[in-house]
Amino acid sequence: MTEVELKNQLLLLADAHKAEEVDLQDAEIIERSALKLITEFIVSNDLLQGVNLGIEIPSDFTQLSTDKLSFIVDSISLTNDIVLDLNWTVKSAFWNDEFESKEDYLEMLKEMIQNKGSFYDLEDEF
Repeated sequence: MTEVELKNQLLLLADAHKAEEVDLQDAEIIERSALKLITEFIVSNDLLQGVNLGIEIPSDFTQLSTDKLSFIVDSISLTNDIVLDLNWTVKSAFWNDEFESKEDYLEMLKEMIQNKGSFYDLEDEF
């Protein structure tokens, strides 16, 4: 999937997320779907090559927790402008009044990654 196609998919998910009839559980499923799409883009474009995130990424990354998917997407956003743009597309389309700019969002991502224990549950599930 190209970057443009992926952005269009993310925007469709954002529209579904904003629908009046969406309950909390459905909203969480839609948010996770967006993270999985971006993670699939990361994996299919070998953007994890040479990156040590400190977590094990199984061959079937879709089984990872939502926090781990977020951590992967947020971490790669710091080093890859395309992933940052995709991540920003989700953040600004799903929650359009949370951040004033992509630059503000990037600063928050840097802080979150530096303090990952406070923002992500990266413990292995048993």
